[in-house]
Amino acid sequence: MWKSSKGNAVKVWQIIIGTTPDGNFCNGTESMTKTWQENHGLTADGIVGKNSWKAGVESLWKLQ
Repeated sequence: MWKSSKGNAVKVWQIIIGTTPDGNFCNGTESMTKTWQENHGLTADGIVGKNSWKAGVESLWKLQ
């Protein structure tokens, strides 16, 4: 998933990174994604690939 993506997967990602889940992967979501990736030891490229998803889901489990 990357800039200009839309839909429910984007909403889930936006919840993970702590932004308003509107389902549009715009500049703000890309910027927050890069910050989130950097804070979680990932390559901060703004692209939500398998490593970002894995870390994102794991971060949700830690909240419980």
